[in-house]
Amino acid sequence: MMALLLGLVLAVVLGGSAWLLLGTRLRPTGDPRQDEIVSVLAYVALAFPFTFAAVFFGLAR
Repeated sequence: MMALLLGLVLAVVLGGSAWLLLGTRLRPTGDPRQDEIVSVLAYVALAFPFTFAAVFFGLAR
């Protein structure tokens, strides 16, 4: 359970950092505010499997 929580927190941090560095790449709607939210969520969703694996195997050591 702790690995899941730490992985999610790390994914949010990395996803937010990626959004700050890369900006809004996805434009599914015409509303700029919704586009930014979708981009951040996409970055978090992409980062989560990697962060979860890193935290899970890091805690196993």
